[in-house]
Amino acid sequence: MASIPNPTDGKTDPLATSGEEQLAVPVPSHGYVDLFGYSMAAAGWLFCGWVPRPERVGQADQVDFVAEYDQSRLEGKATIAFYKRDDLDRRGIGVIAFLPGSSRIVGNFQRLSLVLNGVSHRAIRAPTIRQVRDRELMDNVRVQLLNHAYANPGREKLLAITLRAGFSGEDTLSSLSETVMLDLDEAIFCPPDGVLLMGWHLAAPGVVKSIRVRSGPLSGDLSIADSISLPRSDVIAAVGPQHGFTNERCGFIAYVPGSISKGDVPYVEVELESGEVGFRKLRLSNRSGMNAIQRVLVDVDLRFNQLSPAFDRILGPAIRALNTARLATPATPVELVFGQMPESPKYTLIIPLYGRIDFVEYQTALFSSYPDTKNFEVIYVLDDPEKRRELEVLAQSAYERFRIPLRLLMLPSNL
Repeated sequence: MASIPNPTDGKTDPLATSGEEQLAVPVPSHGYVDLFGYSMAAAGWLFCGWVPRPERVGQADQVDFVAEYDQSRLEGKATIAFYKRDDLDRRGIGVIAFLPGSSRIVGNFQRLSLVLNGVSHRAIRAPTIRQVRDRELMDNVRVQLLNHAYANPGREKLLAITLRAGFSGEDTLSSLSETVMLDLDEAIFCPPDGVLLMGWHLAAPGVVKSIRVRSGPLSGDLSIADSISLPRSDVIAAVGPQHGFTNERCGFIAYVPGSISKGDVPYVEVELESGEVGFRKLRLSNRSGMNAIQRVLVDVDLRFNQLSPAFDRILGPAIRALNTARLATPATPVELVFGQMPESPKYTLIIPLYGRIDFVEYQTALFSSYPDTKNFEVIYVLDDPEKRRELEVLAQSAYERFRIPLRLLMLPSNL
């Protein structure tokens, strides 16, 4: 594996040595992180420090990465670049790493580890570590990348990250160098912080690196590959001939948890493999409760082998979140009593009503033919708010005719 060339002179890394020479030099057990922080514009963490120098440093720009805090940890694929540090001998090498993720972590940063050529390398917090944010963080990292980093793909990607501007409220996908189309028919908020998206997406293979839903400190991956795909012949008919797209199954339904921060503006961020970033405004639907659940299910037409994965990963979690929020909302019923209810009823009959409220008339007529039902407590629960006025009139009429005392509990929403 080749050593990293120095961008300042086009030569190979002057610190590189043969494997035999390196083995003769004691290698420290860990390095240090001097500077780190979270970038809202990049939606991730940047770390700047050094690690024990690997026997060979290749051109890989993506590594397995773990950042540990007092009470939490972040892990995933990090983009890295190496840079020359005059304060280090050949036992260590400077490293800059970017790890996408949420800013919501618990505790102070303690250490990081990254895997190079199958070997784990660690760096702990330096005694003089600094935590900075946003512009100051980006400026510090960019200086190191421009002046000291060795040329590799990670350096270019990290430079692009440091130049990112945050979402300004405008759609900018059309300004990307590659054609990327993303449209959302509906975005349903699934409390406490998820969203179910229904829409369509078109891009050439290998162009898009990632799509994220973001708001405030939260960020969640929108994986088109793992979504429910839907046929959208209307989309292909409209834009396919002009841009060369032919895949009619460009529609999708996706669930993105941990991405909606209440009170913050939500948006979609599309990152290209080149490092370019474009934004798409995200307007949340006004639907909630049962209305939202019905909307989630209305367009779904799945075959048998698609049911389990679709409900396990997407529809199930979204509906569970919507239903949990629906049932958590206090439902104070309006109560009406017709006649004198028995003080010590022998039984209580609780009868839910939805749609067919005419059952009240038939049932009270039947109850009136059995004298013992006068010792019963009869409670009707209306789970259909639109029928409230009609039920009040019918219950009054039924009591006057059949003299069976009734209690009505009329719910404000369908539970």
